[in-house]
Amino acid sequence: MVGACRTLLRAIGAPVRQHRTGSDRIPPELRMKGMTVREYEIFRLLADRPSNKDIAARLYISPRTVEKHVASLIAKTGLPNRSQLCALAAAQS
Repeated sequence: MVGACRTLLRAIGAPVRQHRTGSDRIPPELRMKGMTVREYEIFRLLADRPSNKDIAARLYISPRTVEKHVASLIAKTGLPNRSQLCALAAAQS
């Protein structure tokens, strides 16, 4: 329920405070899609096409958590697969 409300607020352009700092580094078009700071950290790493295990080791989280974030990123960006997400990440770099 909270996530849906945050998404609606972002959609109308209202500022939505995040618990983690660094949301100002997320490009506005990605922030409007609801990308979180942690998802953006993972998104930036995807430019080099690492495995979930590699990303997990780098960020000190589990590979399953990375998998969930990647799935969320694919849904939020509307891209069909991880390859397209990696290509977008590389283009944003």
